[in-house]
Amino acid sequence: MQLPRREDWDSQLVDVHGLWCAWCVEYLDGEVEKHHMLGQFWTRLNEPLDLQSPSRHLLEWTVLVHKRCHRPRASRHTGPSLQNLTDTVTTNIRELDPDVPERLLASDSDREDHLATLDSLAREAHDAGLYQLAALFKRFRRRARLQLDNSQRLGIVEDEIATLAGVRLRRPVAVRGLSFHGRPRLAYQFANFYSNRGAPALARQLIEAGDDEMTKLPPTARGEYAVDKLLRHAQVDRNAAAGHAARVETTIEYREHTALAITEFIDLGEHKYGSALASAQALLSSVKNVSWLYRAEACFTEALGLLATHKQLVGRQKALRGAYRYLVESQYIYVVLGLQSPPHPEVRRLLGLRTAVPASSEWVTSPASVLLEHGWFAHGQLSAGEALDLRREAIIESGLRDQVMSSLLALSAPPRARGVLWMPGGPPSRPWIRH
Repeated sequence: MQLPRREDWDSQLVDVHGLWCAWCVEYLDGEVEKHHMLGQFWTRLNEPLDLQSPSRHLLEWTVLVHKRCHRPRASRHTGPSLQNLTDTVTTNIRELDPDVPERLLASDSDREDHLATLDSLAREAHDAGLYQLAALFKRFRRRARLQLDNSQRLGIVEDEIATLAGVRLRRPVAVRGLSFHGRPRLAYQFANFYSNRGAPALARQLIEAGDDEMTKLPPTARGEYAVDKLLRHAQVDRNAAAGHAARVETTIEYREHTALAITEFIDLGEHKYGSALASAQALLSSVKNVSWLYRAEACFTEALGLLATHKQLVGRQKALRGAYRYLVESQYIYVVLGLQSPPHPEVRRLLGLRTAVPASSEWVTSPASVLLEHGWFAHGQLSAGEALDLRREAIIESGLRDQVMSSLLALSAPPRARGVLWMPGGPPSRPWIRH
């Protein structure tokens, strides 16, 4: 068995027994194919941001699957496949592309309606944690706006960076030549972005820039950015008090969930397991409205809580199996949706992971790192067969795979073109099957 390189761990579905398929969850063998989750639209995500370097930034949003799961022979296939899903998603997206001839020839009022649709879809996809889709819709929205002044362009950069912070990237977006004058939120969004990339020192400089911009604003205008400031200080300074304050201050559910997702890991690092697990449960109990990212974070927290509190032999096997289920559920969401893991600098110290890693990997630790490095898993205490059974329970039998796929399908189309919208915790559904 050949494991992927460490730098590829976060983008692969893997444990100590090997890589596994994103569709059937069995270990990969025989003919394996790489599946592009957005089909040909993936290349559109590599268009440069305004005011940024023209370099390509995004990693390919791909997963590995058996050939039989990717594009089965029609004569032997009666159910859904991953390619079947993506074909339907890309058909939906094509209807929204501002570059198709009918859009270019549309009237001004039709173009405004189209912009409003893209705004709504981008916001909806972002809040659901489908950041790759949100980023694509925001690129469409930018291309549809033909004339922009500098303030509008900066506003678009601010909005897109907020979404790109949750997307796996090949390399960071440049900040050179970008002024934060009068825009503390822009600095805070870049701080979020770089913190997620494993660069806390640069993130702290950007927070300082945002704080400095705040002091220049009239006192009456500062309240608009207070929650942004608290969340970024909680995230980068690992300040639980700032996270709790942000949760009290905000009136937006997504931001409340952001605060919970940050503080649950800080509490783990301080051995406040009850508080950490309460935050995780609060997120999981809101599963119909919670972002996929925060559902993945809550599952990761649950796994870490089991590993950290069952170090004695008593109950270890049950804890091991429970932790594995939570870890692969978290890993599945991260990888299949192309999400960037937020910072978890507490994890390696909490679990005693001693493998020498780059500073960026120590700041951002993923479920794959735990599955491949933690002694309980690395020493084969779960056989390949036991691990496969647990994955089937966690991903297939629980309905998680169908929920992920249904969410992607639903949020790739305007509400008027949807049947029933299944949010991340909604009932299992397979609307991509064509009868």
